[in-house]
Formats: sequence, structure tokens, C-alpha cells
Amino acid sequence: MRIIPLVLGTLLLAVGIFGLLTGGISFTHRKDVVNTGSVHITRESTSHLPLAPVLSVLAIAAGAGCIFAGMRTR
Repeated sequence: MRIIPLVLGTLLLAVGIFGLLTGGISFTHRKDVVNTGSVHITRESTSHLPLAPVLSVLAIAAGAGCIFAGMRTR
């Protein structure tokens, strides 16, 4: 049993399942607009990085293949 394919396969499976469940990754940017003396104004903007369902399914299939290859013993 090889450990690297098992770890890689598990990570690919997790990313693929996460992509299918959430549809992507959202994150927030914070930027200081005004920062003078006692006045602090920040701007927040939210961005969304979509993960296509096809890529998620491919990641799941590749993860399963890596796990299967890692479990094969000679």
C-alpha cells in the first residue's frame, strides 16, 4: 500500500465533494478607503470563485482512481 496516492486521492475526493455541495468558494476583500486620524473607513467586497460541476465530478473520479491505485499491492 502506497501512502502518497491515498493522500492525494483523499484530497481530490474532498475537493470534489466540496465543489459539488457549495458550487464554489466565496471570499471577502477588505480595503482601507480612508485612514486619517480618527476616521477609518473600509470597503468590503465579496467575490465568488465558481467551481463547475464537471470539474468536481472529475476530481471525485481522479480521487477514487488514486485511492484504488494506492490500495493495489503487488
